[in-house]
Amino acid sequence: SLGGWADKLFDDPFMNAGEPPRGTEQRHMPDPTGFWARHARRRQAQDSEFEGAASSFRRAREAREEEERQRRRLAEEADRAEELRRQKAKEEAAQAAQREVERRKMAQAYEPNYLAFEAKAKQRVEVSYDSIPWPSQGGSSAFVLELQSKGLGDEEKRKLVKNWSRRWHPDTWARYKVVDKDRERVLSRVEEISKKINSMLDS
Repeated sequence: SLGGWADKLFDDPFMNAGEPPRGTEQRHMPDPTGFWARHARRRQAQDSEFEGAASSFRRAREAREEEERQRRRLAEEADRAEELRRQKAKEEAAQAAQREVERRKMAQAYEPNYLAFEAKAKQRVEVSYDSIPWPSQGGSSAFVLELQSKGLGDEEKRKLVKNWSRRWHPDTWARYKVVDKDRERVLSRVEEISKKINSMLDS
């Protein structure tokens, strides 16, 4: 023992440790220099800074995760939309192909049907609007399909179109016996078809 004031100095716990003894914070030990108060404030500031950094890191991570989830959702939605577009295009193409097959079948059957009708009409058998084998709703599709399917040269095509022009001329239909209630409607439709055929001759 050094005795006297020296023993008291080295026995003082505040001089022998960098931290106060366990539990001294709670006992409100004297702090004449304010050391422990400053230490506590630094610790509090460090803890606050750490918590702030940790919170910022969590928010940044959550933002990245949310951004990735959103990116995946958008990519999945785009994939679904593209798949629906391809499926719709495929269905429309199949429907168009089926309509084309049906139109060609109609065109192939058209000429025999018309010749049978024409034979009756020339015998003055009464005909109605619905009994007439109209070439199509558009007026000329059966003609166009027949021209495409026959593989004719320009002169042969012109002869064929002239034959149609005579067949669908209003004067030809004026000789047919059409039921009175349909006569005006029939002649109007015939005139429409005649004009379309004549435009084919002019082209």
